[in-house]
Amino acid sequence: MGSYRPMNLTSVPGKIMEQKLMEAMLRHTQDKATIQGSQHGFTKDRLCLTGLMALYDGVTTMADKGSAWGQMLFNIFTNDIDSEVECTLRRFADDLKLSGAIDTTEGRGIIKGDVDKLEKWAHESPMRFHKSKCKVLRLGQSNPRHEYTLREELIESNPVDRNLVAKVMKVPVYETPAGWRYFSNLMDSGRCSLCGEESFGTGSDHLREKDGLWAVLVWLSILAARKQSVEEIVRDHWAKFGRHYYCRFDYEALEPRTAYFIMRDLEALITDKSFRHQQFAVGNNIYSVERTDSFEFVDPVDGTVTKRQGLRIIFSDASRLIFRMSASSHVRATLRIYAESYEKDPSQHNKEPQAVLSPLIAIALKISQIHERTGRKGPTVIT
Repeated sequence: MGSYRPMNLTSVPGKIMEQKLMEAMLRHTQDKATIQGSQHGFTKDRLCLTGLMALYDGVTTMADKGSAWGQMLFNIFTNDIDSEVECTLRRFADDLKLSGAIDTTEGRGIIKGDVDKLEKWAHESPMRFHKSKCKVLRLGQSNPRHEYTLREELIESNPVDRNLVAKVMKVPVYETPAGWRYFSNLMDSGRCSLCGEESFGTGSDHLREKDGLWAVLVWLSILAARKQSVEEIVRDHWAKFGRHYYCRFDYEALEPRTAYFIMRDLEALITDKSFRHQQFAVGNNIYSVERTDSFEFVDPVDGTVTKRQGLRIIFSDASRLIFRMSASSHVRATLRIYAESYEKDPSQHNKEPQAVLSPLIAIALKISQIHERTGRKGPTVIT
């Protein structure tokens, strides 16, 4: 919902009268149980945390210090929001969580119907949902990934958490542009001790090199400690965290003007509103655009902002394409295309990356028109 932040600018006598009136109304709502049980915020003896726990454990009894006058009125005005909802709905103050099983077509229809009912309620009430804050969270490996709309616009999905490994190990993670100067700043400040590039170069804060020596020493240490082969270690990792299929296409020694206009036109294409939620069908695969952006990095050390570090297309299944241009010399440029796809299912971890990623590459070549505009028949290097 629209953010609700009550402010009180009344005089002292007015505040006293307000307090008395609020206490009387509060007693009425508690004695008559007029506030529905789905509200876990702005309510005595119930917190947003209790609602979050209720989603999973059914626990709804944690203490609170009470609620304010405006908060109580908010509860009254929004009390009927779930009167016709069939799925489980939890209210966390001015936020909502709607959940349900979609193991059948009927289940998907029920959720969609409830979303439509909530949208109708918002239209008829002096309340509005923040479309940009609405997300779809899908759980389960066999989830059919149905899509839902609000005000005739597709609701975005929460993407796959690419920082899962770091979260499990409880270490911070930073996504930076290509270039070791960004790593060095983080390392000098003590924020990280391990870094790696998209070209598989890895290094550390105590041995800052990326050409292989450090990686060899690290792998020898891992093999000695784990007493497993490299393949066994990698497959254990995939089984626990899933596999990210990845490849990079490099088009080297391009005429800089040509490369510049390819990137300029591509940025105009993917940032256009009509490109949002566009679908691409390649063979049996269908990719829906989730969001697009021009990547920028804000250095947490000194606040420096580095813009235009790559054009990114993220799809609803968490696959993504990235386009980046770099100068390989004063007279030539390199244009790189990165393709990445995530696979959680262990039975799908044995495929060749090129086979998995070929549909994404086909999309990248189609929208960039790089072959047609450069006269090339393929990339200079495939990583």
